[in-house]
Amino acid sequence: MDRAQSRVLTTMRGTPGYLAPEWFNDEGIDIKADVYGYGMVLLELVSGRRSVDQSQSNPENWYLPTMAFKKVQNKAALELVDPMLIGTLDAADCHQIVMSVNIALWCIQDKVSLRPKMSTVVQMLEGSISVEDPPCSSMLMSKQRLPLSSVSNITVVDAETISIPR
Repeated sequence: MDRAQSRVLTTMRGTPGYLAPEWFNDEGIDIKADVYGYGMVLLELVSGRRSVDQSQSNPENWYLPTMAFKKVQNKAALELVDPMLIGTLDAADCHQIVMSVNIALWCIQDKVSLRPKMSTVVQMLEGSISVEDPPCSSMLMSKQRLPLSSVSNITVVDAETISIPR
């Protein structure tokens, strides 16, 4: 068996909200699990909010990726921008925000094969390759997210980290 065919299963360790879906699906983990986490951070940077925010009045807005996919589908990606930035953005900033949201949504695809490599993400950010509209993530849009409560034996390591044994 060559390296591309092998998978290593290990103890899960990471911050809730940034863990790639394959951690919860008993699938092997590869380097694109980190791309998923990067996409979540990028969405947070653009929006100025956490990936999970139950203080939102509308429950459909609690999970940032779901809200982001819906905004992009409705051609309203700029509605995700951090409210503190409204009124300070020019056309170039708006273009960069839409591009960043699209890159983030590519990074958080539930299918590993659809996620770009980090080197491709860098090229997208630099503008050396174009950023297409991301496909709709079936897990997010079908509301089949895997809540942390569905995973047994969760150990809270500290305020930001959990450990889930395999």
